[in-house]
Amino acid sequence: AEELRAREEEVEELAEAVEEAQDEAASAKEELAERSRLVDRLEDQLSAAEKAEGEQRSRVAELEAELEEEEKEQEALTAEYDAAIAQLKAEVRSRGRALEEKDAALRQAEARAQAAAEGSALAAVQEQLEAAQAAASSAR
Repeated sequence: AEELRAREEEVEELAEAVEEAQDEAASAKEELAERSRLVDRLEDQLSAAEKAEGEQRSRVAELEAELEEEEKEQEALTAEYDAAIAQLKAEVRSRGRALEEKDAALRQAEARAQAAAEGSALAAVQEQLEAAQAAASSAR
């Protein structure tokens, strides 16, 4: 009878140990499931972050391409502006030369006109002199 009681206690202890082991296993299983859910969430977050990074890299590439295009347009506008300025300078120089030529022609015309006026005045004085000489001769 004692042996039977000892075996019953032993069986009870083993049953308690099995129950504790089952509780620990269930707890470990629950913890494993929680960790698995955490890993899934972290993987989702990592995937979203990688996707966002890819989108940002794509946007950066687009912006760099736009910037490069704008730089090319700016260079073209600068070249066009420089060409227009060079053309304007050439036109100003050309007009300056034309004005200098007109001034020279005007000075020559003024000089001829002055010479002609002096020639006319001299001719008038000569006529007056001849008339005075004629009057003086006839008065003698």
